Amino acid sequence: MTMNRSATQRCSTVWFIHFIYWIAFFASIDFIYLPTAVPASVAAFYQDEHVPTKFEYPADPNVPVITFDVTGGFQVPTPPGFQRQPTLQVFADGRIVCGTQSPERQSHEGRLTTAQLQELMEWLVREEKFLELSTEQVTKELTGYQSLMADGPTTTIKVQLAQQSQEHAVYTLKQTARDLPDATGLQTLARIETRLRSVKQLGDIGNQEILDSALTLANQHLEQELPDANPWTAAQLRTIQRSPKGGLVLTFSRAKSSSGDGYNLMLKLTRATTDAEWQIEFESR
Repeated sequence: MTMNRSATQRCSTVWFIHFIYWIAFFASIDFIYLPTAVPASVAAFYQDEHVPTKFEYPADPNVPVITFDVTGGFQVPTPPGFQRQPTLQVFADGRIVCGTQSPERQSHEGRLTTAQLQELMEWLVREEKFLELSTEQVTKELTGYQSLMADGPTTTIKVQLAQQSQEHAVYTLKQTARDLPDATGLQTLARIETRLRSVKQLGDIGNQEILDSALTLANQHLEQELPDANPWTAAQLRTIQRSPKGGLVLTFSRAKSSSGDGYNLMLKLTRATTDAEWQIEFESR
């Protein structure tokens, strides 16, 4: 029994010595801790670039989040009292309003899906960085430049969020961007104008479903007539005419110099009402 007590005492002594050693060891180092907030650099490193940005839109649903307008140029004067509307307005619910610029034409509406609006805003804000493009930069890029157009159009683009907005207006934007290829701000605005014109095209038609069905029909007809021709694309949709009761006339055209298949083509789709079948007119040269 005496030997067992001694052995137990020795073990206790050894354990106590190790305990004191480890206390001293840990007291000499800095402990790892979990911060309450992740540093911005770390958050940016691990952030998935495909995670959608949560945009906060204006509280008033009647305030457009995107406005695109083209004014001036050679236009027929409007009668006194006529109130023209912006070329394109996009609202937070995805509604598209294509405004009227003359009393002979009515404004009309289309729609973007939630996903389409999100993708458009991501492109404008994250990729093209429209909100970060300053007026000072655009003004500096235009310094010393003189447009040769006597009465050209002025393009205005505005993005409006709940707490932030940005607006730019440039005279003869397309031509100016071609003349100043190294002006990064103007190149950005020119790309945005092109993209918003395609959104207006969608609004003129109504929605993506109508455009897709029209393209499908146009390409089915083209394959029957000219199996070796390249398919139609949305970029080759030249004119859109709308009439009451859902009537639509869509005209596609392209020259052989740009088509890549050696054909000059024109195709017109006509629909008298929303529920009517499409009528097709086709020309090839």
